[in-house]
Amino acid sequence: MNRIPLVMVALSILVAFGILPDAHATPQALGSVTMASSEVAKIKRTIDRDTKELKEFRKLIKNLESTARESSSARRQKIITDLHNAMGREIVQLEKKIGEEYFLRTHGEVQKRRDGRTERPTGSAAVFTPAHQRLTHMQGIYRVCSRGQRKAVNKEGSGLTDYLEKVNTFALLMEGDLQATRALLPAETAEKSKASMW
Repeated sequence: MNRIPLVMVALSILVAFGILPDAHATPQALGSVTMASSEVAKIKRTIDRDTKELKEFRKLIKNLESTARESSSARRQKIITDLHNAMGREIVQLEKKIGEEYFLRTHGEVQKRRDGRTERPTGSAAVFTPAHQRLTHMQGIYRVCSRGQRKAVNKEGSGLTDYLEKVNTFALLMEGDLQATRALLPAETAEKSKASMW
């Protein structure tokens, strides 16, 4: 009869001093790692969209490479315009994602201004993360490619070669962003997602 109260007291002391942390840590750890199915679905949609856009971007690069032997500039002009537009869309999407992540980290929710519009960080207000580094690099490539479009279209000097080098680097940055998004998924889901893509 006296053993039960003694066991209870001993267990209470062990728990109080943290000697048995696993019994209490496991539910907390699981809770922190568990991701809502709606959030997983949202990330999967982003991965699907980004995978499709990356494939289309690489296809455009291959098409542009194939025009290097063509004397006519009409096809090069169209492909370069399509690449330019694709880079612009990617930059806007990444800017939006960085803005949302910044406000989730800082406030836990997106702040509303008095006029009802969503407030986003600008300039130095945004935290310099790996995503922000990718964005900065993408913006730099976009500007260089914008200035070099005419030379690439007309194959002036090394214009086309330089342009192709820049858009290939942009594709690598897109892939890096895709991998970072995939890393947000729980490990098992991420492996299935990765396997289905390649």
